[in-house]
Amino acid sequence: MHYVLIAIASTIPWIIVRFTQHEHISPYMSALLSGTCIVGAGFLLTWASDSSRKYISGALAIAIVALLAVLPEYSVDMYLSWKAGINEQYTHYAVANMTGANRLLIGLGWSVILFIHFIKTKKREIEFDEKIRNELLILFISTIWSFNIFFKSSISLFDFVFLFALFVFYIYRASQMEIEELEEDFEPVRTIQEMKPSLGIPLIIFMFAWSGFCIFISAEPFAESLIEIGRSLNVSEFLLIQWVAPLASEAPEFIVTIIWAFKERSSDALRALVSSKVNQWTLLISTIPLVFTISKIFHGVGNVLAPLPLDHRQKWEMLLTSAQSLFAFFIIYDLKFSLIEASLLFLLFFSQFVFEQIREEVTFAYLALSIPFLILKLKRK
Repeated sequence: MHYVLIAIASTIPWIIVRFTQHEHISPYMSALLSGTCIVGAGFLLTWASDSSRKYISGALAIAIVALLAVLPEYSVDMYLSWKAGINEQYTHYAVANMTGANRLLIGLGWSVILFIHFIKTKKREIEFDEKIRNELLILFISTIWSFNIFFKSSISLFDFVFLFALFVFYIYRASQMEIEELEEDFEPVRTIQEMKPSLGIPLIIFMFAWSGFCIFISAEPFAESLIEIGRSLNVSEFLLIQWVAPLASEAPEFIVTIIWAFKERSSDALRALVSSKVNQWTLLISTIPLVFTISKIFHGVGNVLAPLPLDHRQKWEMLLTSAQSLFAFFIIYDLKFSLIEASLLFLLFFSQFVFEQIREEVTFAYLALSIPFLILKLKRK
């Protein structure tokens, strides 16, 4: 239980500051404390979701995990989308945060899991069972749809309807499958599941409620602090929102899956990241135009049915993310993920991360490599 207490303790400093002297602290301290609060809340969400599988149905457990595993990321992007309804500059930030989070999941997350798997087991490959086909189907459909967003240069309510329906279909398909029991040797999940229901259930409810409250009061100050820091250092605000914010909000999930990988549960860890990619590539994108529209209605500005526009840079960010997603799909299409493939994913991600000016070239590299990888995978099957 000391893990739960540590996670709760990490949220306390920001709660105190938020309701006492929030306006009087520096953006650096605000970003540090609010970011730490989001990370601590993310851990609580993960543990509560895993522990709840002892008490709720499989379909409901999947829905909760899918919605809450990346809630810190959702909260930041929803705030940026809300601000975009009244300030056009925030349109850039909402798209940057979404594309950055998606590329981090694959370029960094997938690769790191394979590298740890190789170090621990000396095996150069991770194999999946057929149960991951559900995630792969939704990943492929949503990726093809994302190219449409690039060509029409906007994210509209129609995108919301399609992608949200796709997410619901994903949850429905998952609910029809047999739910695997989680291993109970992972703390603090094991301790919580061993408690009597009269203690375990209230604790899980408290963890859900506390983490949701912490994220709610942290998302806005965290995003605004990053923007202020960028302005003061003459650093691109776009890049801060694209990489620093997603890295902080994805940290809980990264850390948990890395722990799984070190426990030689690499297949589970990678499958969790694939599932998160599906969630973000459907539900996260769909929330952007919805929140954008609600914000315009609430503030009474502009044409409420107008889509969220993408400029040239945002379009290419979207295309780059779509190309990476398509390439990643073809890589694991045969239910295998090798050391060479992980290295290639990481090198392509790292190159466009460090050298921003070659992002268009990296986009075409993803697309060009997708064809031979598809042919290779089909021949193997």
